[in-house]
Amino acid sequence: MSEAKPASRPRGSLLDVDGAAAYLGTTTRHVRRLVEERRIPFIKLGPGRSARLRFDSARLDTWLEGYSFEPDPDR
Repeated sequence: MSEAKPASRPRGSLLDVDGAAAYLGTTTRHVRRLVEERRIPFIKLGPGRSARLRFDSARLDTWLEGYSFEPDPDR
């Protein structure tokens, strides 16, 4: 009998805070504020405030899609 493996999801590259800021076209300060407010998907590696933060580029893309709007042709 083989053990069931958890379903894997496609993952993008992992970015640090500087990389995420460049990817999003914003500052590292803004990215850190989004993390503090829990408004952006992130991965915390390690315990406490000294933990390293990483951002999955595929999840950032999905997150951005949630904030993207198409122009309204009726306006």
